[in-house]
Amino acid sequence: MVTEEAGVRPAAAAPPGVEAVRREADGRSILFLLNHGGHEARVELDGDYRDLLTDERRSGTLLLDAFGVAVLAKPS
Repeated sequence: MVTEEAGVRPAAAAPPGVEAVRREADGRSILFLLNHGGHEARVELDGDYRDLLTDERRSGTLLLDAFGVAVLAKPS
């Protein structure tokens, strides 16, 4: 597949209905997760993060509420 040959990979292992977008600049990596569904969703994180909305550490499985949002930063 062309995307595989180009090294394109999803921003996160997000289930259907969850939008995952990663932005990287100035040595920082921010992961935005938006649950567009009316049900709770589970997202498997690829490492340790700091939740910029709650200032909590996140790793493993993240539970997103229905229509929930998470903004996660990789620790520097």
